[in-house]
Amino acid sequence: MQRLFSSVASYASTIQKAISPSVCACLKSQGYAVVDGLGHGLADAYREEIVSLYKNGRMHKNSTHLVKGDQSHKLEKSHVHEAELSIGVGAAETQTNAPLCANLGQDTSLSTMLSLFMPDVKLDSQAIKLQYNEGEGGCFPLHIDSDPTIDNRVVTAIFYLNPSWQPHNGGLLQLYPWPFPPVSIEPLHGRLVLFPSQRMIHRVTPYKIQGAQGESQEGQGRCCFTIWMSQSPRAQRGRGQRTRQLPLSALQPKTSPEEDPEAAIQFLMTPQIRPHAAKMALSAEWLESLQQSHPPGPALDAVVQKHEAEVGVIKKALGRYEGIIRQLTQDPDMARRYLAWF
Repeated sequence: MQRLFSSVASYASTIQKAISPSVCACLKSQGYAVVDGLGHGLADAYREEIVSLYKNGRMHKNSTHLVKGDQSHKLEKSHVHEAELSIGVGAAETQTNAPLCANLGQDTSLSTMLSLFMPDVKLDSQAIKLQYNEGEGGCFPLHIDSDPTIDNRVVTAIFYLNPSWQPHNGGLLQLYPWPFPPVSIEPLHGRLVLFPSQRMIHRVTPYKIQGAQGESQEGQGRCCFTIWMSQSPRAQRGRGQRTRQLPLSALQPKTSPEEDPEAAIQFLMTPQIRPHAAKMALSAEWLESLQQSHPPGPALDAVVQKHEAEVGVIKKALGRYEGIIRQLTQDPDMARRYLAWF
């Protein structure tokens, strides 16, 4: 019990010291922030609980949910296991078997500090998931955590718990702040990474454990926990933030990209359009990440077909901007003034 109380106090005080105006300024200006030195003792304690959950069969495979018409299917990711901590099936059991991690759900230090230094957002709820990657190439494809038309997640925070991580293991978090180039972040022990849930494309590269022959790899997986912080619709309305999605015709410039390239760039950087332009620009890499993340079979084939169909629709809608999209990839500074992360 003493360890539990000290860990709770340590987490809160660590977050209060770590989240500063400069961290939040970085998050708003470049779309992500990395904070190191969150305390190895604290990270060790969280990792111990996550590894115990995995070893005792209290985690389930991470899955992509595929919806087609009125049917829904799950496509499992190879070698990636997770446990719900806040809501969902198994959350109560996870809280019982991982009491230190469970207390994260009651601690609002992180959302409070972010709201304090970023007054444009008011984070008033959170959900937490624990994750264990076995190290047999487990990874995640390119994706965005949230869609404003589906849920209210605003900020994603990932805490990494990997004391033995080495560069040859892989398992990097790769952020895609398109049109700027990808950023690779190592999953170091005691590291916190923050980024906008609704606007940052990201993935996890394949993670592999490469110990000496005969060396036990049990418990050597890649561990982390993710906190998704949300802003309620009432808070959004109170701050004058518009959640309604406008039709393409209302956003598109009246002039052609050749006549007014600046207007075209501004259009492509609007939050509603930018993810689609990015998917068009990154389509080959996006496809490769899907194939790396899921086992071969009909379900993966369906995901690949869905991706290719979506890219086809995007090209049809944004084809006139293909030249501008290529220019932005080569010279992303052209878009800097129009790119907003929150």
